[in-house]
Amino acid sequence: AITVFVARILSPDDYGLFGMAALLTSFLVMFNELGLGQAIIQKKDLTKEQLSSCFWIIMAINIFLYFIAFISAPLVASFFHEERLIPIIRVAATSVVIGGLYKIPYSLLTKELMFNKRSIVDFVSRLCGGVSTLLLAIFGYGVWSLVYGLILWDLIKLILLYIFVGWYPEKFFSYQTIRSMISFGYKATGSGILWHFYSNSDYLIAGKFLGKTSLGYYSLAFQLASLPNEKLISLIGQVVFPLFSKIQDDEITLRNYFLKIVKFTAFIVFPIFTGMYLVAELAIVLLLSKKWIPMILPFKILCLIAALRAINAFNSRLVYATGHPGIAFSNTAICTLIMPLGFLIGSKYGLEGLSYAWLFLFPIVFLITTKRSISIIDLSLLEYFRNLVPPIIATFFMFLTVQSAKFLLSNYYNEIFQLVFYCSIGLFSYIGFISIFFKPLLLEIRNFILLH
Repeated sequence: AITVFVARILSPDDYGLFGMAALLTSFLVMFNELGLGQAIIQKKDLTKEQLSSCFWIIMAINIFLYFIAFISAPLVASFFHEERLIPIIRVAATSVVIGGLYKIPYSLLTKELMFNKRSIVDFVSRLCGGVSTLLLAIFGYGVWSLVYGLILWDLIKLILLYIFVGWYPEKFFSYQTIRSMISFGYKATGSGILWHFYSNSDYLIAGKFLGKTSLGYYSLAFQLASLPNEKLISLIGQVVFPLFSKIQDDEITLRNYFLKIVKFTAFIVFPIFTGMYLVAELAIVLLLSKKWIPMILPFKILCLIAALRAINAFNSRLVYATGHPGIAFSNTAICTLIMPLGFLIGSKYGLEGLSYAWLFLFPIVFLITTKRSISIIDLSLLEYFRNLVPPIIATFFMFLTVQSAKFLLSNYYNEIFQLVFYCSIGLFSYIGFISIFFKPLLLEIRNFILLH
């Protein structure tokens, strides 16, 4: 809701500037822990000395990264021909240092499956950051409302994590105590660097060749299409990683858990993204205003791809939890070889071409990387997709129902009524179909959630 209100106030140029600055800061975040956060979660036995050593090396890295951001800001501004980026980058980069400060306690909460406390931290920090962004936007701060909101979000998160965890670093550092963890972390970091390059190459290409206004449209389209994944799937994924780590030695149990989680996630996200696709034209104009009409087609395409991205996220959790960061690295390398080239070619046809690159290429990448990941647990692609048949059928039924309603009602009622009606009939048709034809699966999902 806050995102919608902020988007109504700010301009596409504001989002474009923030997206350009985020290209550098989010890249630096890839280095801000050297994969030690994941190593902490994956490692079964940890000592106080190891945790303190991890903290001090992470802090040294983050201070160095801020220095890099500070001196490279003019270069980034020159690349995009936008001098206003210099102060934006230098201020926004402080969030990199703040993120390094809370990396250890955040990883400890995740490792111990203390998601009740982590949920409070995430909710309060997101709420404070979002409200501050909205207020600053209302008072005319423009792009700076996004920057300051991000920093406040991280500061609140930092404070709450240390209160809840009660862990503080000691005056101790030994490289030898964390040598094996750093070895694990290097591979995770290498994969993260490649992932960052491919996942942000669309922003980079849009900003360079299409300009900040087009990047603003694309940036918000991507942000909105990613909201369900950011607010839901990222949390599920963070639960899944320590869960998989604890059962990594039991292949049969791990395979069963993996299949169930992928299927249950598909039951949630497939109808959400399909519904977003179906009501995009109405919703964007009504909620964001007509100035955002150029983002409708990119948003619809990205919604379709976001459904695959949601279940694809569990592949990396699986390979990291089983101690195979090398597979994650090579999977990301495949993405890096294919996707940026597609974005570059697609950008020659404008914003739509850039978006179609996702539609044509990501399904191919998804098939390749999924096959390589699930081979760890002796799972075939046929079994994987057979597991997804129920949510696909139910979602397709919902799609036909809403499309039929759109065909019958689009010329007879106002836009607000249509939007509410399409959302309602989509929801009820989906739940009704599952209740009639897949009732045992509903009970299975309920029991699984209550158990875990």
